[in-house]
Amino acid sequence: MRKIAAGIAAAAACAAFAGVQTDGKRVVFTATATGVTPGEAIEFFAAGPQSDHAYETLFLADDPPQAIADAIAKTGIPQGLATDPFKARLWPQGERVRVYARLAREGEKFAPLADWVEDRWETENAEDADGVLGTALRWTGGARDGKGHLVADTMSPNAIFALFTTGQSPIVLDGQHEQSVTYGRFFPAKRMALGDKAEIAVEWDGKRSVASETLEIANAADAAQLLRSLKEKHAADDLFVQLRFDNATVEEAGKIARIFQALDGTAMKLNGAAEGEFFYGAFAPDERWRAREGRVFQPFEVRVERREDGGLERKFVFVEEDWSGDGLDPRLVPHETSVKDWSELRGLVENAGAAADKLTVMFVFAPADLAVAELRGIIAAVPPRIATFYVFAE
Repeated sequence: MRKIAAGIAAAAACAAFAGVQTDGKRVVFTATATGVTPGEAIEFFAAGPQSDHAYETLFLADDPPQAIADAIAKTGIPQGLATDPFKARLWPQGERVRVYARLAREGEKFAPLADWVEDRWETENAEDADGVLGTALRWTGGARDGKGHLVADTMSPNAIFALFTTGQSPIVLDGQHEQSVTYGRFFPAKRMALGDKAEIAVEWDGKRSVASETLEIANAADAAQLLRSLKEKHAADDLFVQLRFDNATVEEAGKIARIFQALDGTAMKLNGAAEGEFFYGAFAPDERWRAREGRVFQPFEVRVERREDGGLERKFVFVEEDWSGDGLDPRLVPHETSVKDWSELRGLVENAGAAADKLTVMFVFAPADLAVAELRGIIAAVPPRIATFYVFAE
């Protein structure tokens, strides 16, 4: 496989018509076919020339991903937001684009994506087909490093257009397409020889449709009116929403979260958390997770209880799994520490021991009538790796 990639890279380096061109609306870049056959599953329509994933990529671009992304940005298309599970951004957010390709042969015309890629799942499930290959794609602009440089330019798999949802790829399919679920879904629709030259075009129609809103909501009873207002304001928009639970109690936040959970992906897309706020899904946990026995793993726990004097008692709990016994399940050993200030949580997490070093989830148990604002300090206090929270009303 690496020999194939090396051969393609060498061919790209001496290509007579390598380069990226744009007329301000359409960007065209040259590429080289990897030679994958219609019987081989693909995960990328196009990747950079140095990609080591040629064996599952239809085309390797002759130019690096950054050069192509820069050219697309010059059309005036706004930078979108790449997916990032650690920031609860589960939807690719960005303006819609379309991709076409043609082989560099006399008389060849640009053909749409569906002419180049076969969706086997759609073929086998015609009644439930989502027509994703015929739907406009998302330009997220791809994940960037601290200097604003495209991560895909220097990091494998050097994606330009991935056929699954990944933050690295600046162009992705619309919707949520988890990699393990989509693997084996897409295949080349036509046979091309290794080294066949091609041109790939990316088009944006210049119309901005993406809108984003941060909604402050305290009561589930306010949801209906708020949703009506949103519908009127963004009737023609592609709406992405974050929620703030200002003045909401933990119990009310749970009711609000479940209302919006039912709308996610239809009336709007709930994408990421507002600054300093829990992701809305944190307030809609699976109630079965309350019981430690039966959990797949033991996340960190924070438990908040009311004292008789009305004050709050805060506790941090690390549940150690002791596998030294003879049974199939570990013995659960809770280690509980009282917490006076949320700032103490960082040290408690970092000093929980090697067994806890890979934990990225925290469960919070709090009185149902407690204001969500009382818990927000947890988010900033814990190490950055703790990115997933679930809040249970007690």
